[in-house]
Parts: sequence; structure tokens; C-alpha cells
Amino acid sequence: MKISFDTPIYFIRHKFENDTRNSYALDFQNKNQIAIQLVGNEIKYWNNKSNNAQKSLKFKFIDYWFDILKSQDVLIVADYNTTKCKIGIFHKNNKIINDKNFKILQLSDCKDFDYSKYILLTIIRDRPGTISPVKSNIEYINCIFNKKEIPIKLECMHYKVQEQMCAEWLRIPEFAGDNAIQFQITPSGGSLADIDIYGVNNKGEMVIAQVTFQKYSTQNKSIIKKIDNLKKFENKHKILFALGENANIDGIDIISLENVFNDLNVGKTKSLIEAMIKLNLP
Repeated sequence: MKISFDTPIYFIRHKFENDTRNSYALDFQNKNQIAIQLVGNEIKYWNNKSNNAQKSLKFKFIDYWFDILKSQDVLIVADYNTTKCKIGIFHKNNKIINDKNFKILQLSDCKDFDYSKYILLTIIRDRPGTISPVKSNIEYINCIFNKKEIPIKLECMHYKVQEQMCAEWLRIPEFAGDNAIQFQITPSGGSLADIDIYGVNNKGEMVIAQVTFQKYSTQNKSIIKKIDNLKKFENKHKILFALGENANIDGIDIISLENVFNDLNVGKTKSLIEAMIKLNLP
């Protein structure tokens, strides 16, 4: 069953108490189900609906979420603490199954997705919290669920691959000019706190760069902090790759991620961009 692109998407993580072997999660995974665990006195509190004083924020959130599920169909991305996730539909007419320790929801039209093949899903998996609405990578999720071609867009490229994209862009003098590197000293996104790319140009000068996925603005405190961190280095060539327009602030080149993507998405390097979006990471 195909769904509309405006169908709400939610992520749920399954990691239960007293489940050292992950057996509960695996059982729900095999049955195409998602579940919320109740432990200790929570079972008594849940059943005692009239006693609002003993209902925790957890219950209020669950009630709020269940109200959403009863009002509309929802696409669920479910993680079971394994190498795969499931994406399926919870229909608003489906009943919520009351088990002794779990509130269980049966999904329909489920599909399994291996994280190693659909790497953008790892960004969703790494988000905090047990249940959360998905606000980014929506087009990607809809495309893989509906078996449509993944669009060649910056938004559909994993952030780790975007760092490598910037490194590849820096290797091309036509694009990078004096910042073009001849050699890369450390892997992209390495262990240096304030540097993602460390290279040397054809004059033997060090080129350092950081990649952020925020939009450049002089009002963005996080961006300003990254610029301040780059200022500490004495290198002549300092770059911050960010969303938005190209700029230069205090000798640091702000390079637009969108421009980098567009530069590489033509001619001989077009196949590189396509491969980066469809890449299977090990």
C-alpha cells in the first residue's frame, strides 16, 4: 500500500527494561508490532485512569500519542535495537492491544530496511527519546517505503557523506581556487574536534575546514562559535561549509553546501553525487 507524502511520520525505539537478550524487541519485530512497556507501579497507575495525580508525564505523553494514532493514519519507523528497522502503517481504526506489561500496536504493510543499505535512517535512529515525530528526511522515507527512486538532492545525502563531498570539492581547483587541496591528511570527519577536513594545497600550505549542516547567519550562535574556533588556528586557508550563501568573515571562507552540491552534480562528477546518495556504508 502506498501512502501520501503528507502522512505524519513517527519514530519509536524499542529498548526494554529486563530484556538483556533483546527477546521482547525481537518478538515484536517478528510480529510487525510496536510496543510501549509499563513497569512496576506504572501498570496500576495506568489502569487507575481516574487518579490523575498519579499519572506521570510519561502517561500523559502516551495518551497524547494514542490520540494522534486514533485520529489519522501514521507511518511508523520502528527500531528494535538490531541492524534493521521496520517501516509500516498504523491505521487509525486499528485497536491498541493491552498486554500485562505492554501497550501493543499492530502495523500494516511493513517493510524491513537494513541500516547499512539505507544509511539516512541511521540519523533517525540516533535521535534521543523513545517516541518522536520525524521532521527531516521525510521525502527519503516516503520514497523508500513507496519504492520510488530516491531523488538526487542534498537533503537525501547522509551527513557523513556530505563531509566527504566537501573534501572531494576541495580537490578540484576549478571550484576551490586557492583553497584546493592536493592531499588530504586526515579522513573526513576525523577525531579533531574543530576540523573535519585537513589537507595541503599545491603550495604546501595547510587547508582546514569544518562542515556544519546549519544555515549560515551572523545571528546563529552555534555558527559564530564554529567561526571563533577556526580563528584560533594560524592556517592561511580556513573554511566553514554551511547551508546558505557564500561569505567571508574575518578571513574565513563560508562555502555554501548547496553550491558545493550543485558544482559536483554536473558533468563528470555527477555520477559521484548519485553514488554518494545511493551509497551503502559498511
